[in-house]
Amino acid sequence: MSESLHVVPSESNGVAVLRFCSCAGLRGGGEGGTERELEELVDLAGKRGIVLDFERARFLTAAIVGGLLRLRRRAEAAGLAVVAARLRPECDRVFQVRGLHRVFPRYPTVDAAVAALEASAANPNSSAA
Repeated sequence: MSESLHVVPSESNGVAVLRFCSCAGLRGGGEGGTERELEELVDLAGKRGIVLDFERARFLTAAIVGGLLRLRRRAEAAGLAVVAARLRPECDRVFQVRGLHRVFPRYPTVDAAVAALEASAANPNSSAA
């Protein structure tokens, strides 16, 4: 048995919320599927941006970090901001070590992240950071 990471999409006030969920499963399905999910889900993004919700993620691999950075580049090209919310300590360490804390603004809750994106959309001269 190994763990895999999956993404569950939802929406809140025109903001795409991508919830990362770690789950135990048989070896061999995991992170490649997550990368494909990220590539496909960028089209779900509302006009205000994307929140990455890490509350249920227990790990982040190098491949997933690469997928997050590609998602950010594609979202920014479409004029969308990408922010992170509810990072568990083990994922926050990855953010710190990999420098992702400089790339993805972080918020303690999904509601705070959505509010920041809404404020940013209402005032285009501000940023979600």
